[in-house]
Amino acid sequence: MNGLQNLFGDVREKNEAICRYLIDQLATAEDEVPHQIVHPPQECIPSHIPALAKGVYKPVSPMLRCLYSYTSCWEHAIVGQMILSPSQMEGLWCGSPWITAIEIRMDNWLTSPPAEREWNQLSLFAIDVEAQEETYLIWHDESEEPGVVSYQAGLAEAYPSIKELFEAYVEAPL
Repeated sequence: MNGLQNLFGDVREKNEAICRYLIDQLATAEDEVPHQIVHPPQECIPSHIPALAKGVYKPVSPMLRCLYSYTSCWEHAIVGQMILSPSQMEGLWCGSPWITAIEIRMDNWLTSPPAEREWNQLSLFAIDVEAQEETYLIWHDESEEPGVVSYQAGLAEAYPSIKELFEAYVEAPL
């Protein structure tokens, strides 16, 4: 999993390059640029991830274990989205406005993960509060690693795992 740790470092570098670009090339004031915040990992790496269905947990996959040993929560990680900690995911069960937003999205995006799948097979992985965009983990019985569907800028992109999500982000042009 060292390759994945290196990939997280590449994501951090890409985020810093985007910030520099916004400040240097687009003359954006530094205090208006959303800088990433990589929170330290929890002392105890979680063994399970909450699904959207209340009370349902999924075992942490090797890639997610690697991620949560790197950070507990990563603000402005990928295109402004914050990667949620497992405790933040669990907090969605307590009347979060995100659940309401997901339900509204289901009504208007009939091919969205929450509209097409049972909520016990989904976890909300990352969110962008301002843009109302999200990324889901899709849990498959036949695979150790969850798939990923990311909704950004009105488009949905699917990836076989978080590794491919991060690779696509790093390889995309500024």
